[in-house]
Amino acid sequence: MRKGAWVALESKTKGFVINRLTTTQVSNIPSADLKEAMMVYNTTLNCLQINIDGTASGWKCFDTQSCPD
Repeated sequence: MRKGAWVALESKTKGFVINRLTTTQVSNIPSADLKEAMMVYNTTLNCLQINIDGTASGWKCFDTQSCPD
């Protein structure tokens, strides 16, 4: 399994929509449904959240355009 990746999406006619959830909605996702690399836009925190390990505590906020540690 790969532990890192990048995605490049390009389109002149189509959009890519990430689910927009509040912090409460994210925390209400059942643990059994959490997967590593799940992605949501958290409207409470105004950041892209990615789950790094498939657990409830695995959500990390990405709000800076860079390569995080």
